[in-house]
Amino acid sequence: MDVPENVRKDLIKLLPESLINSTICCCFYDNHPRDPRCLDITVCTDMGEVLEIYQREVVSSFLIQNIKKIVEIIPVRNERCELFYIVAADNQLIILTTKDQMHIHRRITNVDTYEMVDEQCTGKPYLKVICMDDGVPLIFDDNLNLTEKIMQSKSMNASKANPVMTMLARKLTEARFSVKTNENALNEFIKLKQTAAHALYEKERPNMQDAMFKVDIVQIKKALKIKTPNSSVRVCNKKIILTTDIENDNNVSIDNVHILLHGKSKDSVTYTTKIFKEIPESPYWQEKNSHSLRSNEKCSVVAVVDLKELKYTITSKLEVEENKEKLLAVLATSEKTDLCLRHLKQKGDPHINLSQVFCDQLQMEVFGGIENVIIHRKSPFHMLYGLVIVFNKTEELLGNNHTYSIRLYSRSHAQVLAFMHYMYDGLSYRIIATLPDCRISSRSEEYLDYNETIEEDVVPDYTKCANSVLNQTKTILNYFDNCMMKMNESTSDVHNKIGQEIHLMALGLPEYLKFRNKILTESLNEAQYFGVQNSQSMSV
Repeated sequence: MDVPENVRKDLIKLLPESLINSTICCCFYDNHPRDPRCLDITVCTDMGEVLEIYQREVVSSFLIQNIKKIVEIIPVRNERCELFYIVAADNQLIILTTKDQMHIHRRITNVDTYEMVDEQCTGKPYLKVICMDDGVPLIFDDNLNLTEKIMQSKSMNASKANPVMTMLARKLTEARFSVKTNENALNEFIKLKQTAAHALYEKERPNMQDAMFKVDIVQIKKALKIKTPNSSVRVCNKKIILTTDIENDNNVSIDNVHILLHGKSKDSVTYTTKIFKEIPESPYWQEKNSHSLRSNEKCSVVAVVDLKELKYTITSKLEVEENKEKLLAVLATSEKTDLCLRHLKQKGDPHINLSQVFCDQLQMEVFGGIENVIIHRKSPFHMLYGLVIVFNKTEELLGNNHTYSIRLYSRSHAQVLAFMHYMYDGLSYRIIATLPDCRISSRSEEYLDYNETIEEDVVPDYTKCANSVLNQTKTILNYFDNCMMKMNESTSDVHNKIGQEIHLMALGLPEYLKFRNKILTESLNEAQYFGVQNSQSMSV
């Protein structure tokens, strides 16, 4: 048997010396977990004998009569894990079964071609044999019994008639396997991410059962000295709005004001919280930049809960009532963008009312009788649906009759870009939209009247700021040294932490408050040196 040198070395280890020169072909045992038999290799000799060998000893053998020129031996298993051998010789196939004892299961003569076929890529190939005296192929099942199934040459599943379908089926199986593997990896990643997020949440937001004191809502309200006269719940822009009016009656401010939703089976969850202060002018509400309430200050605290978190149990659309509370809901669920609109007048263009132009040409309407607030709610399928525009008082802010300062409240940033495209393409006037900090200048004499003063950048003086930073550093180092000296006089547990951490409260609360006030004073001195406002420029 002509085999490579490395295979010959393996055969010498597995076969007795008497069989090495007489072996024609062989197949290695597949070590199937459902097969209890112990085998190493199966060989065919030049005498037509099939031998099963384990540890260089013959386990079983069978002599095939009337056979010449053995070509190969193919091991095949059925669904019950029973082992068959297909021995290919000159113009014939001998199928051996190892059930109970090795014997001939079927002999096929006048064989022209044979192959193991698996067009559906199922992993269960079947034997297909074409004889010399018959054009119809013989098809065998997984038990190597002849079936009535006939392979038609025009079938869509025939490999020779349509090889493209075979290739596509193989690609489909590979794609399904890849998708399933990627889904498993994605699910594991999501579980890992959720576990990490939950661990971080438990670290930052402890359970209510671990709170320093356990009181009900009324007792907390009395302890903090706050008033909550009004509370409301409404739906707007596919979000649930929880609004609570809070008045701080304490002598000090309340920091980190957030709305938490509690449940009996889950931990507390902090939702998106916005704080609005009522103003006398439209849109009557102004959002605060911080989550704090000063002493004797009254504000409206709004929590925004997305309906997706409730698994779409509530359906809503933008149907607002004309009152200040509904306008508050719209502002709380929108993203604010400040823009400046400049009307570049052509010959014969009159002075326009931009709010009326948007209502006439962009199908917008005045919101609840408020003249400087308009909204688009013509069709829920329109790109601008739900867009709210608030016009500022141009006379006071900009001092001319061609520049309009507006606030855009949109459900997404894409609506802002869409609004600018609609304004450029749909309006009969030439209007340029810029950010409030941008200044424009003309490149031609036609628009010289629209030139704006461009302020030059002023480099701040950092010398005074450097002195403040040095004073803060000196104060911190002195305080840390005093803390470590105090820790050195404490018990062994605290003494062992020296060099690893510094206990900031080692000197007591009064000293810590003095240290804190010094740092805050120096920080305030540092901040007062910076008041430079940068400007950008553009040309039209």
